[in-house]
Amino acid sequence: MKNFLTSMLFISLLNFSFAQELETSSPVDEIVLFTLVEGDLRYEIRLFQNKNIKTYEIKNGEITYLGKFMNLMEVERSEPYKTLLTNERNATKTFVTDGYLGNDFYEIYIHNLFNTKKEKPIFVEVLKVEDKKSEVVSKYEKESDFNESPFAPLLRRD
Repeated sequence: MKNFLTSMLFISLLNFSFAQELETSSPVDEIVLFTLVEGDLRYEIRLFQNKNIKTYEIKNGEITYLGKFMNLMEVERSEPYKTLLTNERNATKTFVTDGYLGNDFYEIYIHNLFNTKKEKPIFVEVLKVEDKKSEVVSKYEKESDFNESPFAPLLRRD
């Protein structure tokens, strides 16, 4: 794989052990894999170049480190992630992250991430949000296309 940045967005996370085999050639140390939402809480699931997975709680703009996991299966066995991931398996799209690029606010979703039958392709959708309305501005079916997009930096964390 050319770039570690969004490799996780374009593989099926159902085969959790595959996540541990990724190349780590990203210019950043960590990326957001996906975000689980529960009320006003967000749980960012992040992948680091050393292949560790760490979880962070975000509430009212405050980010709190919660824990480190060796793989995604460990995350899936721990609460509250276990329950939230069970809910995500029924969804057609999963929230990844959001943020500003310049003056514009965007949300990134991945579709069919937890589709066990793989009958529908996995793809990333970027929405521009303005005045509580959102519109799709881009869709990416290929990792390389997303990596080269202006939206890729929204996944990076320092």
